[in-house]
Amino acid sequence: MGLTKQVLRRPVTTVLVVLCLIVFGLSSVFSSKLELTPEMEMPMLVVNAVYPGASPEDVEELVTKPIEDEIGTLTGVDTITSMSAENFGLVLLQYEYGKDMEGLRRSEEKAGRPGK
Repeated sequence: MGLTKQVLRRPVTTVLVVLCLIVFGLSSVFSSKLELTPEMEMPMLVVNAVYPGASPEDVEELVTKPIEDEIGTLTGVDTITSMSAENFGLVLLQYEYGKDMEGLRRSEEKAGRPGK
């Protein structure tokens, strides 16, 4: 009860203390550098192919497998994951971390394989 009595006896001091806490809190929030979404470069390449009206088996045979075969010749690929569903196929390439993705794209373009 000692704190409550002090607050009630000195309302001006209490208001000033609360204002100081608010000002110092806001100044510390705005002066600190917060990165909610740090810049990251994921070494991944996603290939999405649409084949309207095709069954998952047709997409796998006619779309996904040829893409996997062609992509399998790329250098520096760590993992290839693919998925075939009705009307579309998806191939995900994961490169090793630390790879220069822009450099890999340029080297593939020089080799005759456009990266776009």
